[in-house]
Amino acid sequence: MSPINAGLSRLSLSTETAGELQPADDPGLKKRKKRDKSHKSGKSVSVCSGSSKRKSTDPTGHGRAVENIKLQSRPIASSRVKFPLLTEKPRYTTKLIDIGANLLGYGTPVFPDIDSVVRQAAESGVGDIVIIGATIPVSKQAQTLLSSQPDSGPEELTGAATARCSLHFMAGCHPHKASDFARDGGRPALRDVIMAANQGQCIAVGECGLDYKYLSSPEDVQKAVFREHLELAVELQKPLFLHERGAHNDFIDLLSPYIPRLPTAESACIHCFTGNWEQLQTYLDLGCSIGITGWIAGSHKSAVVAALRTAGWERLRDRLMIESDAPSLLPKYIMPTKPESQYEKNVPANLPYVCCALAWILKVDPEEVAKATTENARRIFLNVIPENGL
Repeated sequence: MSPINAGLSRLSLSTETAGELQPADDPGLKKRKKRDKSHKSGKSVSVCSGSSKRKSTDPTGHGRAVENIKLQSRPIASSRVKFPLLTEKPRYTTKLIDIGANLLGYGTPVFPDIDSVVRQAAESGVGDIVIIGATIPVSKQAQTLLSSQPDSGPEELTGAATARCSLHFMAGCHPHKASDFARDGGRPALRDVIMAANQGQCIAVGECGLDYKYLSSPEDVQKAVFREHLELAVELQKPLFLHERGAHNDFIDLLSPYIPRLPTAESACIHCFTGNWEQLQTYLDLGCSIGITGWIAGSHKSAVVAALRTAGWERLRDRLMIESDAPSLLPKYIMPTKPESQYEKNVPANLPYVCCALAWILKVDPEEVAKATTENARRIFLNVIPENGL
């Protein structure tokens, strides 16, 4: 075991304890204070509010039973985290899978030399990268790129037979670009991209969902385009790579009816989860899987750290996956060398830091996190069942 991983394996020595601090930016804080006061008086108050109160209806048996995942009245966990002082990039026995990287951006090249980006990822221990389809034209570009690489990871691309990195892609339209969806061909065009892909290359429908924070596209347009993606995922029995920001209630209302019609409930992946613990509870109740990015090692991480710790590793281990979301969300606070500029691009080669940060937050051996997140990604997105059948 490397000195880095040996140090991380002693996470149980952390002095942080559950319930030590309630994050000030958690919108559920006032509700929890009211709930705690009611507990002292002997009254029973529901933990969740709004959409989080909905009960999971899972007639197909997708996902884990709700009673096994409920947070119930557990106190909110600490949101404080001080990451270890790493001197080098962590290495893991398990090859990591980056379930979401914007290697092609929104159509304007983000990385002039994609081959170099992929090679660096392979050398850093990343075994697979999934290129995000941010728009229909970008999805087509990804399909064209991968069609010239039938093995999705030839030595010519990665530079060495010992450092292979397989490429996959997803096809979709980010809610920011929902206004362009119909003009670019809509659902028929997306279906054509997916059907034209070689076996195992187009692994999901997305990125898709709702984003009310910036409203780059009107709400009604976003909702209509989101429904098109949901219908396509059900039609083709593909996983979903889902985006939600500032639109939780509408997002849940639209997504919920489709969950039983997907290959499995966990094939609905909440990309780059940044919400609070009540929102996390809602997703877990639905059976969704959760994508974790470098956000957890960034500046505004308190709510998501508290949410993950409140749920705990045992509840999350078969739901979590990791992603770079390159070129965004650099995990800067766990990297040995801090970026010189706030505009420094993130790359899939930084995924080991995301794994390390997640392990540190949940107080779990990082090798276990690497193994679990990789197995989850292989099962959910690559349709590969572990040899032990778990």
